[in-house]
Amino acid sequence: MEFDKREPVKKTGIFSGFMIMYLVFTTILYFVLNYVRESKISFFYVLSITLFIVLVGNLIKFWFRK
Repeated sequence: MEFDKREPVKKTGIFSGFMIMYLVFTTILYFVLNYVRESKISFFYVLSITLFIVLVGNLIKFWFRK
């Protein structure tokens, strides 16, 4: 079997799956926060919160690899 030729396709699939699940999680979190809180919260604010969480997670993963 030749797996080396499909490596870019695999990386693209992993990235697109991550982005789709990121948007799904952010959307669900946005609707939950709007339902729980009386004041409306911006979708971009929730997007920035989840992006910060992802960046901190990647930083911790990078730190543990060393």
